[in-house]
Amino acid sequence: MNNNNNKNLRRGLPDMHPGLLPAGMLATLADNDVDPDTIVAEISTIAKSRRYAIFRLLTNSGVRVETIESSLDPQVSAYIRDTLCDETADFTCKTISVTTPFSWSFSADPVVRQRAVLSHGESWAEMSNSLFHVFFRRSSASERLLFVTQSMPGADPLNAEQLFFCHGLTQVILDQIALRPDGHAGAASRITVREKECLRWCAEGKTSEEIGIILTLSTHTVNHYLISATKKLNAVNRTHAIIVAIRQGILDINGEP
Repeated sequence: MNNNNNKNLRRGLPDMHPGLLPAGMLATLADNDVDPDTIVAEISTIAKSRRYAIFRLLTNSGVRVETIESSLDPQVSAYIRDTLCDETADFTCKTISVTTPFSWSFSADPVVRQRAVLSHGESWAEMSNSLFHVFFRRSSASERLLFVTQSMPGADPLNAEQLFFCHGLTQVILDQIALRPDGHAGAASRITVREKECLRWCAEGKTSEEIGIILTLSTHTVNHYLISATKKLNAVNRTHAIIVAIRQGILDINGEP
């Protein structure tokens, strides 16, 4: 982010509600070498969201969706990705056609409601009671990057001013993704925060059950993150994934967990 953009952002901040500005936001925006993970954390705070996902939506020959990064529940992330792949879905149609950020509720989706009722799954029940906010960057006529946040169940929707403020901040993340030389995330950037945490604790010798207790996750979810990280790193097992992650600088075994 250049200095002129920083000044423009700072100039617009006083008009925002104080409660939307976490401590350190100005310093974060003013840092030319800001860490993308830091910005994501700040955006999630503003959006009152615990989870987010970034998708690439391609529409040049049908609809194709790539998950760039996600800290959503794996089931929720997969559901959103699969829904976006369905050209007839209302969510997909709106995502492709709109030019402004928007809020979305999947509670009207009978599939989400049915799964929440039948499975009694926490992720599905929470998804049906959560509000999602969708921000995007249109890279070309056939490509769009999406930043989707999941709010706490029962949280109030963001108003138009808040949506556009958050939309402006997400452009920092989406621009970095779009402007990469190959236009795609490398292994290091595709490894999510949760996947990295699970790998880190696995490197410490913790079992999936123990990692679940530490991170307040189910054993199934921990295993999902470890399997996902292993595939992204083209590793054959957890041990190999840890070695690859260390070699690529994704994990620092000498740092704090």
